[in-house]
Amino acid sequence: MGRSKDVSILHRDLPPVFLRWLVPALYLICVALICASLWEDYRRVELAEEVAQLVTEHKPAKVSDVEALLSHRLGARLNDYPSKDDPKHSYRSFQLVPRVWLTLLVEYETDSGNVVGVWMLYGSSESVSLESPRDDLRAVPAYVWFVAILPALVCSAVWLRVARSMEVSSWAKSAIAFLAALPLLMYMFGALIAYLRITM
Repeated sequence: MGRSKDVSILHRDLPPVFLRWLVPALYLICVALICASLWEDYRRVELAEEVAQLVTEHKPAKVSDVEALLSHRLGARLNDYPSKDDPKHSYRSFQLVPRVWLTLLVEYETDSGNVVGVWMLYGSSESVSLESPRDDLRAVPAYVWFVAILPALVCSAVWLRVARSMEVSSWAKSAIAFLAALPLLMYMFGALIAYLRITM
């Protein structure tokens, strides 16, 4: 008797409160990750525009001038190596902060330290123009935030309403609950991509 009782405990159904809040909780997690990715896109554009404005306005002549001008935005020095095309030139790269996958690359004369060119890279290879950073970086339109948040709120509210209401028949409740949870598949896919973009 004791053994069968233990087995029945293992197969006990999940609490109704847990099931009721499971879908809204998943929506919340997905929306948080997607919005974090959108916020990183926004910060990337803002950072690129700030760096581009400082460099184009002050036109630093030496590498040390670039470092002094952007000291509050320069993170770790990533590389410092001679050019393969021109032995008289070298390259120095810095990670920009906040960390949003932007790198500053400075080409300079090896002996004198005079700056030959300054540009930014997004990721590892996409060049970002100092004249118009928004042309090379994806700016997030305001409506994208509503598209990411509003459907999740509506679907969560519908799910909670159906899970609490006892006025509709079981098949109707099941159909409405299915429709409210269906977009979660798309949200989970978007959240996975957002997570990879943020953490990689």
